[in-house]
Amino acid sequence: TVILTFCSKLKESFEILNNPDASIKRIYSVSIKVSPNQPEITTGANLNDIELVNSFRDISSFQDDTRNEELYSETHHLVSNNTAYKRIIDSACEKAKLCLYINNDVESDRDYLTSSRLCYTQGKIPYKSELVIPIIPLVRNQETVILLGFLCITCNLKNGFELNDKEKKFMLTLTDCLYNLFSKWQKKQIVPN
Repeated sequence: TVILTFCSKLKESFEILNNPDASIKRIYSVSIKVSPNQPEITTGANLNDIELVNSFRDISSFQDDTRNEELYSETHHLVSNNTAYKRIIDSACEKAKLCLYINNDVESDRDYLTSSRLCYTQGKIPYKSELVIPIIPLVRNQETVILLGFLCITCNLKNGFELNDKEKKFMLTLTDCLYNLFSKWQKKQIVPN
């Protein structure tokens, strides 16, 4: 319940901070996708076959009437089939300081891929903008970095993520905390819920 509460509180925070005008209602969804294999991100490595599993969601996003849950759970969510994951891994390999992905107009992006599209009614994904941050250490001194997964936040409207540098760094710090927490749980063989 700790991680579910985290996802739900992060969703609430985005909605409170990004809905100053009552006439526009931005609805956010927060989920954490993990990589069961915990691959190492290294320069030049082929990471397209890394599979990700949706392990946690905010409480109100569990049930989506437009998503076929059975198909979603059976779908192989590979890095190669998801623009956000691919761009983040490329960025991490280049040791970029702000290693995250923001797309404020998913519908207009002709190059945008998501393996989830087939799981929704008529292939229509329920979000218009997306923020994805890798769950990796914030400080990366070594040549290889273990990828534990991704923190994924979506918004039902365009321009849901107008973040300044300070806000981007805050989000990276959150995923660094998740990395440390998940790493400690794994060492103690605790299964988070």
